[in-house]
Amino acid sequence: MIYIPRDFQRKLAQIEQLEIFDAFTGANIPELSRKYEMTDSGLRRLITRVRAKLASSRHEQQLDMLEPPQDRSK
Repeated sequence: MIYIPRDFQRKLAQIEQLEIFDAFTGANIPELSRKYEMTDSGLRRLITRVRAKLASSRHEQQLDMLEPPQDRSK
């Protein structure tokens, strides 16, 4: 039996989710459902979840850009 740490499993799942999201064109849900062995509704939920995470990540990056740079000379 091989032990795979949970955080590694989580990272693999995130990579697969991003792969599915990147392959999504808006009109290929049945095709992706078959390819990744998911239901149409499960795939839609995944797309919605990934889209929300990406939007949140972009928002956080924009807020970081508004903060003044930290003085690293100390």
